[in-house]
Amino acid sequence: MLTRRLRQRVIVIWATAWGVLALPERGVASPAIPHGRTPVAALDVAGLRHHEVLHIDPGPLGPSGDYRVAIDAWTSSAAEHVSHVEGVRVWWLNRDAADERSPFGPTVAKRMRIEKTRLDAQHWTISIVTDSDRFSFTVSADKSGRVAAYGTVVERGVRVPDCLAQSARLVPRRLLGIPIGLRRLDVSCVDAQGQPHHGPLG
Repeated sequence: MLTRRLRQRVIVIWATAWGVLALPERGVASPAIPHGRTPVAALDVAGLRHHEVLHIDPGPLGPSGDYRVAIDAWTSSAAEHVSHVEGVRVWWLNRDAADERSPFGPTVAKRMRIEKTRLDAQHWTISIVTDSDRFSFTVSADKSGRVAAYGTVVERGVRVPDCLAQSARLVPRRLLGIPIGLRRLDVSCVDAQGQPHHGPLG
């Protein structure tokens, strides 16, 4: 059985692995979109408008401090293209530093990767991929330029497609009580009829 000190050491190592050094993401986006440590005031860039799409609570899988996983998107600021999503990012949001954004640490690549696919001018797919699972959202903009994330949520065995994500939480896999990876992604969402749902992302 692991001693208390060893358990604490493993947790520190795991949290460090989710640090804030640069980790490349798969996908194509406008080169103007920020990629390094970025204060909120610098998220809007020339020709692009920033949108906070979704905050995900990392639970024990996050680094020490008040962090969230942020899904951000950028749309064109041109009046005729306000619904064009020019890029998306998945990275840390540090609530202890006025919501500053920063990339995941490189060791995260050993446990998961972020895949981003542009489907058309208005839609992207974002996937968090582990060795055994894939958790995907569709990020899309409507005609007014409002951007949101949608996913299929499984609630009591019933699949709810195209559910508008309101909040989410990473649920870890554990070994002897220690978080060692991502087990599932729980989502609270609203369906097309306005009914709330909660369950793992399918």
